[in-house]
Amino acid sequence: MESRLFVYHYIKSSALPGPKLPFDDADTNTNPHVMLFETCLRKIWISYEDLESLVVDKTVFETLEVLKEDEAYGFLLEVICGLKSPLIGETEVFGQFKTQVLKNLGAKNPLLKVIFSLVADTKNIRSQHLKNLGSSSYGSLARKHLVGFKYLDILGAGQFVQSLKPWIEKLDIHTNVYTRSPENYANLFASSSWVLQPIKAFAPKQPSHKKALFVCAPMDMTGFDLSLYDLVIDFRDVELVGDINHPNLKVLTEVFQEIAKDNLLAEQKKHDALISIEQASQLYITAMNHRPFGWDDLSA
Repeated sequence: MESRLFVYHYIKSSALPGPKLPFDDADTNTNPHVMLFETCLRKIWISYEDLESLVVDKTVFETLEVLKEDEAYGFLLEVICGLKSPLIGETEVFGQFKTQVLKNLGAKNPLLKVIFSLVADTKNIRSQHLKNLGSSSYGSLARKHLVGFKYLDILGAGQFVQSLKPWIEKLDIHTNVYTRSPENYANLFASSSWVLQPIKAFAPKQPSHKKALFVCAPMDMTGFDLSLYDLVIDFRDVELVGDINHPNLKVLTEVFQEIAKDNLLAEQKKHDALISIEQASQLYITAMNHRPFGWDDLSA
């Protein structure tokens, strides 16, 4: 049977800008050929047909990992369940998948049944194997480091910052959020105590209490005097060497290392989850082999 599920995967790198397909535009997730799913670490195109037949410049695929059928399905489950993240079982990736892919599915999209199946399997696997991994969340880690702080500046207001928001708001901490387009986030922050400001207004000021800085926007930090902060955490996708100089700087790799200690329980849960993912992938391919025209053909 010709494959009906293709996944094209690219791991982001600081050295390369990464591939760009003709589908990478504002209308990507309304395109019947492909759904684009992007995290801070990777870029994934999900398709129901071979995209190479639709793209003139074949060299773009040289940097992509291509997976088909059950391997594609299993890979997607691993990513969405947070098993390919540095933080085992993190929940943010599943939220991003629902926002970027599930929410934008049209009723006639050929990937509809596959996406629904992925969501159902993810919920089941997380419920069975990935409970009680609260530390495997950027929000919980951020809150842990902010204990005792009274002021926080955040550069960026996008989806990642919004995922941190409910965790940080539980703390008694004054928070300023700086972004290039505050007007785009006015509604999201309307009921929040966080202060939304244009990023050009960012200028570190002498605080009266301990103050932290979270860098969550892809901006050049060279030239900023960050000595007034007691803690700086760089959450950017790609670490820029020498970009930030601070005695109490934490980059993503350091944050990940903190929870790597005594993480045997999480590794065991990951092992059990991978077994369930393999079983779910086999069920997927079996169903497609028996129902080559879709899930509903038996009742057609």
